[in-house]
Amino acid sequence: MKPINSKSGMAIVLVMTLTMGLLILGSSYLKSISQRSNHNTIELGSIQADLLAEGITQIAMLKLKELPGPLYYAALCKAKGNGNGPLDTYSGDAVLNGAIKNEFSAKYSTTFTMLPSKLYEDMNAKITVVLNLSRPDGRDYERQIERTVSGERKLSGK
Repeated sequence: MKPINSKSGMAIVLVMTLTMGLLILGSSYLKSISQRSNHNTIELGSIQADLLAEGITQIAMLKLKELPGPLYYAALCKAKGNGNGPLDTYSGDAVLNGAIKNEFSAKYSTTFTMLPSKLYEDMNAKITVVLNLSRPDGRDYERQIERTVSGERKLSGK
């Protein structure tokens, strides 16, 4: 009969301790990765809402740059007490007010507001875009972007 070697018993304890340590480290690593992927989804939805709202704002600014006259005269019509009809028509563009239903659901609206300025000399407008975005994972995001655009009216012949 061979005597039991105490060193072989110590090796089993050492291997079990190292295995337990690796198991704890591995489980904490997996837990941190699972929490990080959830955080990335939240950031992705926020970025999607920001980019969509910013894109709609850029389209509104382009419309204002290319078609300033109708907004200017619609604001004059409202200031003279003739109602909001022309201003609502200018703001009621289907591209600037609508909904998207693809991978996510989004509703957005755009309003134009004329700011005080020198009559027939300059033109200052505030563009407001409000966006509500719902992602398939159930998260909702709301963004409101306001831009102030100012410009000088150039009269022909001068």
